[in-house]
Amino acid sequence: MVEWTPLTLLMSPFQAKWTHDRSQPPVSSPQPGMSSRRQRLEGWVYRHFPAVARRRYIRNCATLLGNERERIFLLSFDCDNPEDIPAIEGLRPLLKELAVTATLAVPGEILRRGRDTFRRLRDEGHEFLGHGERQHAAIRDGHYVSTLFYHQLDDGALAEDIAQGMNTCRNILGTPLRGFRIPHFGHSNHPRELDRCYRHLPTHGVEFSSSLMPIFAIRHGPLLRVAPGLWELPVSPSFERPLQVFDTFAFGFDHRQPGPRFADYAETFARLTGGEGPSPGTPEGENSHAASRERGMPILNLYCDPSQAMAMGKWWIETLYRAHDLGYRFLGLGEFLDRYRERAVAAEVGLVP
Repeated sequence: MVEWTPLTLLMSPFQAKWTHDRSQPPVSSPQPGMSSRRQRLEGWVYRHFPAVARRRYIRNCATLLGNERERIFLLSFDCDNPEDIPAIEGLRPLLKELAVTATLAVPGEILRRGRDTFRRLRDEGHEFLGHGERQHAAIRDGHYVSTLFYHQLDDGALAEDIAQGMNTCRNILGTPLRGFRIPHFGHSNHPRELDRCYRHLPTHGVEFSSSLMPIFAIRHGPLLRVAPGLWELPVSPSFERPLQVFDTFAFGFDHRQPGPRFADYAETFARLTGGEGPSPGTPEGENSHAASRERGMPILNLYCDPSQAMAMGKWWIETLYRAHDLGYRFLGLGEFLDRYRERAVAAEVGLVP
């Protein structure tokens, strides 16, 4: 089988646009074999006809799942701030109640400050990703602010931050890490930036990353091989805006937004899972349970900041109950890779243009 590299595979239909806003779409250059006109058309279609993007993503998921009827939820937390330490501690009972295996991306500086909490989460079976060493975000006047971007670091500083973060995680957690997430990865989705990051990961024993924007999930599916021995698990598309990340930040923690939109978050999640309205675990929702299972996305790869989830309160908690009641199985990212890696190779999911 042909091995693909970030420079030959990981291209999206967006024009280059560098900003400091972590909610912006990725930056990329044209894909080989695909004209710029075709890329613009693809982006226009997905923006104006999001159902086309959803159908393509669902089709890729079905290819990977084969005859399985199972629905899978890959839930991860980016613990970027000190405030995320007590927040994820507060979420532990809920995760245990719903049998959630989560994946946590934690910078080394935050891991040291919350080592007891994170060790408890490790002992309870949750997975961890490398996420660099330095804290790369802060909460100022109630707003979440990005403070460090990998695309702004030179090669030496980038390699050092990756290496220090991986070493900190190994020393505190006592186990090697298999995965990595690029901090504020939307700014590093240009192929040359991906290549700068990817080249360092195998030397630290990393087998996979989850650092790609939804366009890659739409085009290539939820699991794709990007280099020999290195896999990617792109985040899932949102419902009406499939080229954007569906995360908690955009629904109440972006300073450009007029105010919290927590109810919109819950409604969007309901639509991603196949319907609207109450959780199917409630009496008024039971009649739509089967229909929701048929309409919803079979594989969800979503993430949030724990402090944002806690601030959203019932709106975020009810989405987790909804997924549980609909029969989604919560898997860690590494567990998902182990389960479907060989099938992805056999089907060439994500490797066929």
